[in-house]
Amino acid sequence: MSEENTHFAQSKPIPTNASVDIRVVSAGVLLFFGTLIVGYVVVWLGADEGAWPTLDELPVSWTANSVTTLLLVLASGALVLATRASREGRWQAVRSWLIGVVLLGSMGMGIRIHDYGRMAASIAVPWKLHSMLFDHPNLYYLQAVRYRLAQHSDLLESRRLDHPDQFDDADAQNLDLVQQLQTGMATWTERQVAQWLVKTNQRRQLMQLLAYQIYPLARLSSEAEDTAIHENQTLVRNRRWLLLLRNYCQVKSKQFRDNGASDKPNESANDAETAGESSETSKAMIQQELARLSKALAATQAGLDTESRRTIASVMSRTNDKRSAQNQVTELDSRLGQIDQRLAFVRRFIDPKQAALSGRGLNALYRWLQLPVYIPGGKAWFAAYDLLFGLHCLLVLALLLAVGAVCFRSVDRLRNVGLASLGLLWHTLVLVNVVITSVLFFL
Repeated sequence: MSEENTHFAQSKPIPTNASVDIRVVSAGVLLFFGTLIVGYVVVWLGADEGAWPTLDELPVSWTANSVTTLLLVLASGALVLATRASREGRWQAVRSWLIGVVLLGSMGMGIRIHDYGRMAASIAVPWKLHSMLFDHPNLYYLQAVRYRLAQHSDLLESRRLDHPDQFDDADAQNLDLVQQLQTGMATWTERQVAQWLVKTNQRRQLMQLLAYQIYPLARLSSEAEDTAIHENQTLVRNRRWLLLLRNYCQVKSKQFRDNGASDKPNESANDAETAGESSETSKAMIQQELARLSKALAATQAGLDTESRRTIASVMSRTNDKRSAQNQVTELDSRLGQIDQRLAFVRRFIDPKQAALSGRGLNALYRWLQLPVYIPGGKAWFAAYDLLFGLHCLLVLALLLAVGAVCFRSVDRLRNVGLASLGLLWHTLVLVNVVITSVLFFL
C-alpha cells in the first residue's frame, strides 16, 4: 500500500456497523418527527382565523417546558464532555459525566411528566379529549357540562344518604355549589338556548358566557363582560313584567272565583243582600286592580322585544276561566323561580361588580369540579402535544436507560462503548425537542 493510501486510511477510518446503525436511527428519528411536525403545521395553516389556541389560553406551563429543554441541552453538553474524556482515556471522568447526563435528563423528564400529570387531571390526556375538551361552545358542550355536574351531584347525594357519617360540612358546601351550578348555569342556559332565545347570535353569546365562566379565555373577556351586563339587565326587566303578568293572572283567578261564589244560593235575604254588597265591592276592587295591572303591562311592553310582547298577549288571552288563570299563575311562578336562581348565580359569579371569580374560572377556583372546557382548536393542539412529546419522552427515557447501563460497566468494557454514537442520537433528540417546543408554543 502506498504512503498516500496509508495516510488516507488513517485519516478516514471506515465506520463500524454500530456507528452506521446509529446514524440510520438518528436519520429515521429526524424523518419521523419531521413528518409529524410538517403535518401539524399543515393543520395549523388550514385552520380558520381565531380557530387555534394561543399560548395564554392553554393549561400548559411554558416555564416547565423551558426548564426541560434547558436540562436536556445541559445533558447534551455533559455527553460531549464524556466523549472527549473517553478519547483522552480519563475513564473515571467519563463515568462522572455519564452520571451527570442521566441526572440532568431524568430531572428534565421528571418535570415534563409532572407537568403532563397536572394537565392529565383536567383535559390533556387522549381519553379525555372527547368528553372534556370542545372546539365550539354548542349544545353538545352544554350537555357535557350538565352531565359532569350530574355526576358530582349523584356522588355527593349517595354519600349523604348512604354514608352520612362521612358527609361533612365541606361536602355540604360542594353539594350546594353543584346544585346552584345545575339550576343557575347549565339548566338555565340549555333552556334559554333551546326554548326562548330566537336569535342565533344571542344563543352563541350565552353559550360563550357559560364557557367563559368555566374556563375564561382572553379573547372572550370583553364580549363575556358585555353579555353578563346585558343579561343582568334583561333578567331584571323580565322579572318585572313576569311579576306583573303573574299578579294579573292571580287577580283574574280571584275574579272568576268570586263570580262563582256569588252564583251560589244563600239561606236568607239578609245574607244575600250582605253578600251582594260585598261581592260588588270586591268586583269593583278587582276591576280597578286589573285596570292598573293592564296599564302597567302596556307601559312595560314598550321596552320589550317582540317575543316578550307575544308571550304577554298569549298569557292574557288564555285567562278565560278560573282553571286557565290558575295554570298560568303556576307556570309564571316557575319561570320567576328560574329567573331568581339565575340572578343569584349571575351576581355571585359573573356580575362584573360582584364577581367572585376575578377571571379565574370555575375550574381554577374549584379544581375538583373539572368541568369540560372550550378552547378553539384545542383538540388538535392537545392531540399533537400528546403524540409528539409522548413519543419523544419514550425515546429519551429509553436512551437514558442505555446511558445508565453504560455507567456501571467496567473500564475495559467502557472502552468499547461508542459514546460518539450515543451522543449523536442524544443530540438528535435534543434538537427534536427544541423544534417541537418552538412549533407548539410559538405558532
